[in-house]
Amino acid sequence: MKSISLSLLFTLLCGFAILPTTAFAQRTCGADAIMDNIRANDPEQAARMDAIQRRIFQEAKSIQSSSRMDEVYLIPVVFHVVWNDSSENVSDAQLHSQIDVLNEDFRRLNADTINTPSAFRALAEDSKIEFCLASFDPAGNPTTGITRTFTNRNSFSLNDAVKSDASGGKSPWPRDQYLNFWVCNLSGGILGYAFPPGSTPAEDGVVCHYTYTGRVGNINFPFHLGRTATHEVGHWLGLRHLWGVGGCSNDDGIADTPSQSSPNYGCQNFPSISCSNGPNGDQFMNYMDYSDDVCFNMFSQGQIAVMRQVLGPSGFRSSLQQASSCVNLAYNNIGIDTILSPIDENCDGNISVEVVLSNYGENLITEAPIFFTLDGTPIWFTVWTGVLDSGSTATIVHLPANISPGTHTLAVYTDGVNSENDSDVSNDTAYKTFDVLSGHALPFADGFEDPLYPQPEWELINPDSALTWQRIEGISRWGTASVWMNNYDYPSAGEMDEFILPMVDLTTFTPTGAGLSFYLSYAQTFPLSGASDTLQVWVSNDCGETYEMRYQKAGSDLVTTGPSEAAYVPEFFWQWRKEWVDLSDLTDFTSVMVKFRNITSSENNVYLDNINIGVLHTVGIDQRFASGQVQLFPNPARDMVTVSIDAVNRTDVQLSLRDVAGRAIVQREVAIQQGFNQIEIPVHMLASGVYFVEIQDDKGKFVEKLIIL
Repeated sequence: MKSISLSLLFTLLCGFAILPTTAFAQRTCGADAIMDNIRANDPEQAARMDAIQRRIFQEAKSIQSSSRMDEVYLIPVVFHVVWNDSSENVSDAQLHSQIDVLNEDFRRLNADTINTPSAFRALAEDSKIEFCLASFDPAGNPTTGITRTFTNRNSFSLNDAVKSDASGGKSPWPRDQYLNFWVCNLSGGILGYAFPPGSTPAEDGVVCHYTYTGRVGNINFPFHLGRTATHEVGHWLGLRHLWGVGGCSNDDGIADTPSQSSPNYGCQNFPSISCSNGPNGDQFMNYMDYSDDVCFNMFSQGQIAVMRQVLGPSGFRSSLQQASSCVNLAYNNIGIDTILSPIDENCDGNISVEVVLSNYGENLITEAPIFFTLDGTPIWFTVWTGVLDSGSTATIVHLPANISPGTHTLAVYTDGVNSENDSDVSNDTAYKTFDVLSGHALPFADGFEDPLYPQPEWELINPDSALTWQRIEGISRWGTASVWMNNYDYPSAGEMDEFILPMVDLTTFTPTGAGLSFYLSYAQTFPLSGASDTLQVWVSNDCGETYEMRYQKAGSDLVTTGPSEAAYVPEFFWQWRKEWVDLSDLTDFTSVMVKFRNITSSENNVYLDNINIGVLHTVGIDQRFASGQVQLFPNPARDMVTVSIDAVNRTDVQLSLRDVAGRAIVQREVAIQQGFNQIEIPVHMLASGVYFVEIQDDKGKFVEKLIIL
């Protein structure tokens, strides 16, 4: 956000404390003394750290808008467990769970992403930063990525004694190859702290209290989900606290994290407003605030750009991307290479899960247990058997039970190989977030009365970035607006512009068929020239992978009124014609997409209004009624609506007023006389919304949308 000053650097060395005078735990920072010591005793280091931070933030701005955001950065981690009491000597499983948490949080695969408020959801992204336990030590020998050191010290403080063999701790491995992560008993209730880019090799790394590391084993509420490490690694990668050191006037230096006056503790309700930052308030769910673990769930795009600059080609920690300590060919090493299926969007819930296994080690693999979970729930387990040479892959296919519509996360992981331990667990798990799509229930209707255009879930396609489909006020068949294509002024002929309606579920339509209807108005400029714009309707039942053309009109088939040498603007209702497209063969599909396409000849303007998907039109009604002579007015209505019918012959019809669920609100038999007929329907007692007036005889049905205010 605003300023980037040396005074902010103290926030990058965070401790957290349990306040003994309160009945609950809350985070706090113990970095002031550390930075005061650096300023007092090593001003050259302070100046160097300040310069590094300025460059990080300057370069991060260009990274955020470049392809450098796409590469996945991998960080080798070594845990140094320094213990005195046996309870401090945490299990491998607890440390492995911390790696899992870091990978979930930094790749935005954490299950609680749904808790990110919608106001900030677009800012929360996958950082494409991953973590693995080191497989080689600095001498090139195989390692589990965990060292264990007994100490005579009962605890450690912020003086970094835990980082040296000489002071009862464990000296770091080279920081240009590893993220050194110390796990120990920190005194004074401290949860953890980290040094930012620019620290000395002896200082560099992350320190966490043993009861606030990982999410299984010996851990303490409310910092029991491994998010202390997520916060501290954020500092290690250059991030500041959201409130900086000056609150509203001097915050974290990142544009998409709102200014806030002070830390947020516990779990806040959205919005939590400070620094006049309404309506959305503080980003208290950001990992760089002080909320409880259960309330953290996001990094912002700006924060991600900073961290990726630190790891990128010109960054302070760029050497980690050349480190080979995440690869170990000397041990049994199987991993999940790729999840081929499901794809990102699936039209059908009967999804084939297809996974590629890879032998990353040098030993022959003959068996490996494979586990599958969906949204955290186990769905399948198998023991793969076969012959898998070093560097080879194998594919596993499984067809699970039907998966319900919605967003899901599939996790596939191995647990051991050849009945032995896997030497590198960092590649054992792969995640895939995917959607099972289901369209909106019928009827679907849009008369473009809402000023928002295009509506959510619509897709507007304008390949040449020239003129395209637009909403226009004051021109409509019913209501106040429609959409149009300005073919008259189009700069070049032959261009195609499209809009795609939201997906619909035609299986929810109970009659025998379904259809698309819309009102069309079009005039040619010079009919005798042979030039004409073209309107097409395309339909897809496979999530838009393929489309079939169901409607095409041009020239005399498309026109609804006489020629207009000027840019055409319809002025009368009779210049509009109702068009129908049969969709009755698609009533077995839950995900049908309809696409309108205009192919311009730079001839004249096309207007569309009142697009409906619902009742299948049959020709009987138009044989009884004059074309275009069924009208509702006023529409929208408030107290009374009049149905005007110009009938060719005398006939008896059933007139119904239905809600969007198809329920009949008003229903009556009406004897229609030849010529003009007017039927009044009181609507003052009905709730505001969309309704449908339905006229039916023995040969067919006519439906028109009605808006009640």
